[in-house]
Amino acid sequence: MAQMTKENFLKLRPQFKLGELLTESFHPKTKNLSNLVKEDLPQAISLLQKIDFDVYDQLEKYIPRIYDLANSIQMTRDNGGRVYLCGCGATGRLSLAIETFYRQHFNDDFIRSFMAGGDFALIKSVESFEDSKDYGATQIMDLGFSDNDLLLAITEGGETSFVIGACEKAGLVSRQKPYFIYCNPDEQLQTIERSANVLNNEDIIKLNLTVGPMALAGSTRMQATTAQMLAVSFALFEFDSKYQVFEEKLSKILEDYKKLNFETCLKLIEFEYGEYLKNGIVTYLTTKESAITILTDTTERSPTFSLKGFEKIDEQDFSLSYLAVKGSTNVENAWESLLQRQPRCLNWKNIDLDLSLDQLMLFDISENAIKRRNKHKNNIIEISATNSDYKIQSSDQTFFLRTPFQKIIYREIALKTYLNIHSTLLMGLMERYQGNVMTYVKPSNLKLIDRALRYIKEVLKDSECSEEIVIEELFTQLASLKVNDSIVMNVVHALVEKR
Repeated sequence: MAQMTKENFLKLRPQFKLGELLTESFHPKTKNLSNLVKEDLPQAISLLQKIDFDVYDQLEKYIPRIYDLANSIQMTRDNGGRVYLCGCGATGRLSLAIETFYRQHFNDDFIRSFMAGGDFALIKSVESFEDSKDYGATQIMDLGFSDNDLLLAITEGGETSFVIGACEKAGLVSRQKPYFIYCNPDEQLQTIERSANVLNNEDIIKLNLTVGPMALAGSTRMQATTAQMLAVSFALFEFDSKYQVFEEKLSKILEDYKKLNFETCLKLIEFEYGEYLKNGIVTYLTTKESAITILTDTTERSPTFSLKGFEKIDEQDFSLSYLAVKGSTNVENAWESLLQRQPRCLNWKNIDLDLSLDQLMLFDISENAIKRRNKHKNNIIEISATNSDYKIQSSDQTFFLRTPFQKIIYREIALKTYLNIHSTLLMGLMERYQGNVMTYVKPSNLKLIDRALRYIKEVLKDSECSEEIVIEELFTQLASLKVNDSIVMNVVHALVEKR
């Protein structure tokens, strides 16, 4: 695995210089987002929802390709094979979530999912793991992938080495051509060697779901993963031998998403922000049906906004937000309830990281977490599904997220988009980005170091600092970076002072 040194970054930077990709660009509609969230929070909620509506419009034109995917999945089932899903970070959590919802709906193990670093990575990002193609190839084979199985390799940008490694391995092993599912224009990806190798590989089927830039630059946990989660879910849950029926179903579902009303998001943002202003913490309490959706949103706040991640059982330094699975009495039961299966962790001997089941079990997401976190000023936010809707309760109020969806997968995707908007605007109130620049990005691998460098240059703009000087200062600041520090602003302030 690549070490985070300046020399190594400069050597490998051409492989991770991704600023030209659409998913990494700055959305023209949100350039003033950090100010808007403070000046007019309802308008900020409406703006982010409208950007999601644009995604649903974009997905309409991909329905024929999604139908091809649905047919490939059905063929795999008919032939006695399994479908494997994989991703890194946000797409890894997406993959595990789809498996969980599929198990809840169908009660079988037709789907197997994995993410870079194994299930441990659900709770805490595994630094640099996604930079390795070999790890992707190894994980898929360790999970039992065979010549009768189908891989759906999901990467927001289309350049993640881990996903590419898994996809290329699947293309060599299986009679079923794997799908490579991504959200950037092919012409942009052709400039990146590892991506071009996939796009030009006739043994891999490409499913391009380009939907535009993210509302918060580079935050692919938002629009890109929403598009990918919907597309894969449609193919898994809505197969019909008649294309017209399939198309009508998908169009109806997408129209229903555009009718969602997120006004109550304002109350949730104001409540949680108010608790943080009073030096409090919050714990989300939910049933097993929604646990993985809420876990995903709360854990992804850490790498996106440089917040402390979930604390271990013996830690007294609490994360701002946490999860407790309702009805779970111990840590083992909680994780099995959340995943609808036993966790799949890695016991590799040739790496310096401990990603084992024992390490995952140090994160107690059972109801015991509430009692433990009550040592601090802990407040409960309870989210529970009631038919197609969600009831959200805080200490002094109850409100609802209304949806028209009976199937858990679509209801949970609605909750995902609701929570994405909630946490993004909450972080805006906490000044965790400027404009739509993710100034608190956590630079935990080569791709994210390059992203931080681009954001520093964006904030500095007309500065006369050379790129060489910026890179030198970036790695100086990385050496002493603390949790809750902004790598972007630390570098900007240091360079301004020196100038």
